[in-house]
Amino acid sequence: MLAYAQHYPLESADLQRASVLSAWMVEQHDKSSLRAVGTVAQALSDVSDRMRIYSERVPAMSLWQAELAHEAIAELRASLRTSSDRLDASWMQMLRTLRVEREALAANIASERESVTAAGDPPGAGHARPAFCRRLPGRAAAIGDRPSVNH
Repeated sequence: MLAYAQHYPLESADLQRASVLSAWMVEQHDKSSLRAVGTVAQALSDVSDRMRIYSERVPAMSLWQAELAHEAIAELRASLRTSSDRLDASWMQMLRTLRVEREALAANIASERESVTAAGDPPGAGHARPAFCRRLPGRAAAIGDRPSVNH
């Protein structure tokens, strides 16, 4: 390396010098990595052998990759099916809960209506007054019980 640096010194501030690879190839002469290895027939035979190996292996490798992809898709479908079943079960439980809550709310409202109706009717009243006309305990009279103001 020192001989190379002495032979090709840096001559400017650009820090440029000849390529190490080109200098190495000049020194190696016949040992160059770019020299011919065999005849054209040998090179074509080698390329032919490599292409044959590829043509034998590529279809098998492609089939193997397709089988792996098919297995992955099958696993994904099973996972989605399981998730979908769990989601359906959750929705059904939620609907059952809402149905029970709705029935409990309706029963509670009916009970409150009965309490309000019983508390608002004067004793001995022969007919039921509309809800907006009943006097509720602790409240002002409903609209129907207000005295009219005539001036």
